[in-house]
Amino acid sequence: MLEEELGLKVTQSAPLEREWDLSIIINGKEIRYSLKTMEKIGTLKVAWNGFPSMERARRFQFKYPILYVSVSRKDGRISIYVFDVNDLEELKGKSGDSMWWVPKDITNPRGFGIRVNALRILMDIAREKGNYVEATYNPVDLSLIEARYWRLWYKMIKELILGHNKTNNNITSLH
Repeated sequence: MLEEELGLKVTQSAPLEREWDLSIIINGKEIRYSLKTMEKIGTLKVAWNGFPSMERARRFQFKYPILYVSVSRKDGRISIYVFDVNDLEELKGKSGDSMWWVPKDITNPRGFGIRVNALRILMDIAREKGNYVEATYNPVDLSLIEARYWRLWYKMIKELILGHNKTNNNITSLH
């Protein structure tokens, strides 16, 4: 979307990178982001690995801005926010432990996240700063894409066979 719709140069992080997910070149400067996507507003998981604890959440430092994409199918809206590192750290300082969601022992004991109320504050800050865009969400009809994909696949295979058949004149020689 960022490349196709906005013409930005986007690079995905290395597979084992844990602190950022993608980088975007804007005005010749690379900016790295942690990408978070949700279908509805909920707990925003920020650390997926390791044993969760409030102590670990307190020590957590945001190193990259968060690019938060939220889709509301019910409302037909897609929203994109950028949460600046300074805003994340400032909220952490002001909110203290109330910012963090840490799973109980009976749930998946990995990672921790930002509570919904803190996420809403970050969304408000992003709106105030102009680090926000919202648009009508038009779901893609996957059946149309799938049909086009298979037509192109068929055409490619047919061209390969016909091209090979012209040179070998024996379709059974394909392996």
